[in-house]
Amino acid sequence: MVCEPEMPQEYARPIFVVEGDVFKTRSQITPQSLQVGPDTAQFLLEGLPGCGPKTAKPLVSTFGSALAAFNASVDELCKVPGVGKKTAERIRDALTWQAPTGTWKLSLAADAASTRRSSGRKSEDCR
Repeated sequence: MVCEPEMPQEYARPIFVVEGDVFKTRSQITPQSLQVGPDTAQFLLEGLPGCGPKTAKPLVSTFGSALAAFNASVDELCKVPGVGKKTAERIRDALTWQAPTGTWKLSLAADAASTRRSSGRKSEDCR
């Protein structure tokens, strides 16, 4: 059994920050310590175009969850205070966007081929 020596106090200790919560060690980060709730839903919604804190907060209040807001129609989004038709359409467009058919497959195939070339492996090695 290998015991790690205690870190001397004169050295800086690492700090882990997850969604604004500060943890002194990785072992402190547990599912119970990561509280999922309105702040998490607001954080997720703020990633949408035209959706900052002033828009995300009413979305959470109105729909109760990020998932419900993600599934809302343009008309339902427009009923939220501070969300106009243009913003609602931008949100729906972002959530329903899809890459053209086959694009991601071509990209993955190209990445795999480049990985094989850089590693020196032949394609037969990857089966």
